[in-house]
Order: sequence, then structure tokens, then C-alpha cells
Amino acid sequence: MTHELMIDHNGNRKVFDLSNPWQMFAKLQWEVDLLRSLWQSKDSKVVFAAFNAATTAWHLCDWIKTYPKLHPSSGLEIEPSKYRADVLERCPWLELCQQIANGWKHRVLDQSNAPKIHANSVIDIFARIDADGNPCLDERPFKYEQSYAVWDGQQHIDLATLFDAVLGFWNDELIRLKLDPAAGLSSLIATREQ
Repeated sequence: MTHELMIDHNGNRKVFDLSNPWQMFAKLQWEVDLLRSLWQSKDSKVVFAAFNAATTAWHLCDWIKTYPKLHPSSGLEIEPSKYRADVLERCPWLELCQQIANGWKHRVLDQSNAPKIHANSVIDIFARIDADGNPCLDERPFKYEQSYAVWDGQQHIDLATLFDAVLGFWNDELIRLKLDPAAGLSSLIATREQ
């Protein structure tokens, strides 16, 4: 059943068959798996996967805060106007996702900008060290490795650490809220099989 809030004023659907925060969580898991795969294969498209995962992680709070409006009989008791602030307080990692999602989408952040947060390409250079402790960068072989990390104002956080923390938070949050996981992907599969 399509809820009136999942369509525009012309009756056009806006979310394909996604209707439950657990489905968005499954999407986040898929995006993090893709990120890991791209990272392992040293594919530069890992930044695309990082953007998608950050965006999904951040917007999961919107899916939860609108859930009671879409499903009034769900019994979900949250204060929608305070939910984002509550989530950010309990999971500061989500502020990093918010900044990545909004920064990439809008390119320039005028509102909700946290200047301390940076999405960086990090280069580690490995070189032989001479007897005086100086790197021998003019000698071969020396190597470098590029990685991506988020600076939170105090430290670089690699993408795997960031998304492991965010996945853990959202899994625990969906369980805490007692949202029914059975209403997640299984409903998509059942729809496709009919």
C-alpha cells in the first residue's frame, strides 16, 4: 500500500519500493560492502561509495522521524522535531556523515557547516631512512599509498572505522525503537515474486 506521503501532489511515487527504515539500513550495509570492495581493489570510485554511504547513513534519521506519520499504528514514540539532535548527541559519527552528504550534494555549505570536519585524501609515503634519520625520497624504491579519511577536528578517521561505527549505531537504534525488521527487505522480495 502506498502512503500518500510517499507520493507527490500528482500521485507520482518518490521512493521506488522502499518503505521501511530497515530497508534503508540494508541499503547502507550494501553501500558499505561496495565501499570495502572498491577499497580492496584500489578503485578510485571508492569516493562515490563513501558519498552514497554517508548520505544514506545521515538520511536514515529522516526515515525514522517520518515513520510514525506514515505508520501511525506503529507505536513508535519519538519526537520528530528533536530526533536529529538526539541522534547526533548519541552518535557523533553521524555529524561526519551529515557534512559529507551535504558538502558533496551542495558543494558549498552555508547552513549547518562544521568547519572542523574535512573529507581528505591521505597519502602515506614509505621511504628508506638514512643513518641520520632522514627519509631518502630521491632513492627508489619508495612507495606511497593513498587512502581516504575524515578529519573530525582532532584525528583522521578511516572510512572503515567511520562506517562500522555508523552501521553499529543504526542497527542498535532500529532494535531499540522496536521497528519490525520483517517489514524490511522481505516485503520487497515478496512484491517481486508475485
